[in-house]
Amino acid sequence: PLAAAGAGGGLGVVVAFMQQRPFATQVAIATCKTSLADLIVQTQVEGADRVDWRRNMLFVMFGGAYLGVFQWVVYVKGFQRLFPAMDKFCSQSIRDKLRNRAGIRALFGQIALDFVAIQPFLYFPVFYAFKTLLEEDLGEKTRVGFAFDKWKENFLQDNFGMMAFWLPADIVIYSVPIWLRLPLNHAISFAWCCVLSIFRGGDAEEQAVGLPADETLAAATSAA
Repeated sequence: PLAAAGAGGGLGVVVAFMQQRPFATQVAIATCKTSLADLIVQTQVEGADRVDWRRNMLFVMFGGAYLGVFQWVVYVKGFQRLFPAMDKFCSQSIRDKLRNRAGIRALFGQIALDFVAIQPFLYFPVFYAFKTLLEEDLGEKTRVGFAFDKWKENFLQDNFGMMAFWLPADIVIYSVPIWLRLPLNHAISFAWCCVLSIFRGGDAEEQAVGLPADETLAAATSAA
């Protein structure tokens, strides 16, 4: 199939590869995207003079292990079990999707589960746990305690901010073919990171546009 796709040009080969190896493709995209997003946030949003490569490597690990492997288990394999109507819905045309009531219920069920349970009680705790590895001065707190306090302190701001950003995107993400779900998710979050770099680059003190520092990095590295 890859050879046949090659006759249609380079894009056809890429699409065929993504369809045949969706897991490997999205792990690679998640890992590279998270590294690039952190580099953009460091240099353009935070205005750092030097790249913190230790921090970047931690986000490479976060991108590969959590966004790449674990979220494949949750958002693809797990959701396929919880929402069996989603496979048919995602493979249909837009006209057929609009007629598929079970598929529409599955679409909004996935979005609701993501916002009510996965992002607040899974993604952000893991995100802040990774961030504690970057902190040198934790005071008298343990890393677990520090991560919990940051998660609790930013809970409402983080989740309402992420909801405002991801809700429109999720309607599209959970409607496209399954093999494209997470790659599209990663592409959107990377595009958001680039938008932040344009509006906030070189203006770290005022931070007049966009999200606070923790949420900026969370939005740039997240998957819905």
